[in-house]
Amino acid sequence: MKIVFQPKALSDLAIWIDGDSRHLKKLYKLIVETTRTPTTGTGNPERLRHTGGQLWSRRVSMQHRMVYAIEGDAIVFLSLHGHYWADM
Repeated sequence: MKIVFQPKALSDLAIWIDGDSRHLKKLYKLIVETTRTPTTGTGNPERLRHTGGQLWSRRVSMQHRMVYAIEGDAIVFLSLHGHYWADM
């Protein structure tokens, strides 16, 4: 699968790189796993119903979620920091 990072996800990634290395490692593992099995696995993958089922999230920590879309043969990461759309 192709991996696409939207601008918000890239800026979120920079926050993790400059911050908590423990959560950065978990985020990296979640990204890799998501490209292999987008709808199952660790991080409690959840279809976001309020978006019509087009977006998914995985738990990075109690406070932070990774939000992504499955578009054909690509995983599009929309947000990697914060809780769903609270800080978008």
